[in-house]
Amino acid sequence: LATNEAALVAGVQRGMKAINLAGGIHTIVTYDGMTRAPLIEAPDISSARKLCERVVKDSNLLNVLRAQVKDPFVRLERIVPYQLGTKVFLRIECATGDAMGMNGVTKASADIVRKLLEELPGWKLITISSNLCTDKKAAHINVLQGRGKSVHAEVLVPKDVLTKVFKQGATARQIEKVVFHKCYLGSSLSGTLTGFNVNAANALAAVFAATGQDLAHVVSSSATFVQAEAIGDDLHFQVTMPGLEVATIGGGTAFGTAQEALALMGCKGFGTDIYDNVHVKRLAELCCVAVASLDLNTACAQAAGYEMADSHVALARGEVDS
Repeated sequence: LATNEAALVAGVQRGMKAINLAGGIHTIVTYDGMTRAPLIEAPDISSARKLCERVVKDSNLLNVLRAQVKDPFVRLERIVPYQLGTKVFLRIECATGDAMGMNGVTKASADIVRKLLEELPGWKLITISSNLCTDKKAAHINVLQGRGKSVHAEVLVPKDVLTKVFKQGATARQIEKVVFHKCYLGSSLSGTLTGFNVNAANALAAVFAATGQDLAHVVSSSATFVQAEAIGDDLHFQVTMPGLEVATIGGGTAFGTAQEALALMGCKGFGTDIYDNVHVKRLAELCCVAVASLDLNTACAQAAGYEMADSHVALARGEVDS
């Protein structure tokens, strides 16, 4: 974890302590792909509709467009079209191996659009990236359709672990109440788009900085849904991150301490082909675990009254008790 926030490392560690005492955490990756969304313009709305239908139904067209992608670590999986009048947004999804894949998918999208427009007289390219991807912005389309990796984690924390690790008041029922009122009632009232969590971006930014990820992707990757349910006196705690954009090769992952951190986490390197990407999937799961650890800890701290405020004062750097 690379961070300047004094309480963050302690918070993640305490959350992980509870998870370990509870017997560990279960994680799965349910979506794996990178997207780019070029925008092209048709001469009329009927032509736009016909292309949208063809892109969805014509498997031969998909194979022709797939052949335009020359990068061995980028493979076109599918294209989802969206029409606005004469404008057609093509949300292109590709497999990208252990790379985050943004640059590879951008080049692939350009080659795909070039081939399409060769056969579409009167059409034109407006932009190679229309913001429907959606890259480095909080967007609900990434929540619904996935981007990068969609990851889920769950842990059942017994009553005795809650009592041993956290402060008085952090009961399963009180934690459930805090998570509902804070993460869903409060977030909904504020108009939050994808932030139904306690403080997911904190843990994620620290992992990103430590492992050489693109820090701007914290904006979209930190979209997180947290659930807490009291099962008797035990706590069922879940975290879902639908659009986690990470890599174990390329960009900042190739340098210095990022390589050391990835090696320590068992994520360094890359597979032999585009679908052999266990390294990056493991990294995505570990990012989700870090977020789950901090959110569990912070939810418990808020369930225990004023502990979150008091702990920040106690752990703040340069703070002198008069």
